[in-house]
Amino acid sequence: MSLPDPLAARPRHRGLPVPHLAPFFDEHMHGDDHLRFAVGSDGALGGIRYVDEVPDDRDAEGVLWIRMTPPGRATVAEMGKVHPHRQRECMLAPACQVCATPLPADAVPWVLPLSEVAAVPAGATVRTVTPPTCLACVAPSRQLCPLLRRVGSRLCIVRSFRVWGVSGCERGGAATVAALTGTARTRWIPYTDTATLGRVIAEQLVVELADLDQVDEIPPR
Repeated sequence: MSLPDPLAARPRHRGLPVPHLAPFFDEHMHGDDHLRFAVGSDGALGGIRYVDEVPDDRDAEGVLWIRMTPPGRATVAEMGKVHPHRQRECMLAPACQVCATPLPADAVPWVLPLSEVAAVPAGATVRTVTPPTCLACVAPSRQLCPLLRRVGSRLCIVRSFRVWGVSGCERGGAATVAALTGTARTRWIPYTDTATLGRVIAEQLVVELADLDQVDEIPPR
């Protein structure tokens, strides 16, 4: 398959280009090992923080984000997984999740799994954790991504979007037990829910697409 220049320059994993969004095996999530809870006068657990916290640990809304070990040299990619910080950067820039090319904020190409948009009425907003994809990377993404091949996809041109919230796990009480036992589930939490967000470690940014033109659709295979 002929690849666009930005994608052809990406590192390879088993002969396939590694998307900008994918982490490598030497980039690990960690956070709970340095986590501390605020405790109220009644003994109740409150907000969370890192004991050695630095400004970059929180986003512009003050939400704590999962830490990643600093990247080393590109080794083996964890295809299908998402690097939290690169996901957030692609959403905010905006930039292509595959090749990291900057995109125009007033006409952003966005390839969304059909499972996210099939039941959404025309003109309604769409919330997603899927970052945009530049037009040059749309075709190879649809051909190489197992998820898009399995569920199908829809290409949209997004004229307006906003940050809505985060996807993450709550800490404290039963939530902490679930996190430690590996049974915790991430959920989407709006930035308006400040009480909950004080106990959350964010892993992905959720954006709301408000004005979008649906260009085409690829059905599931």
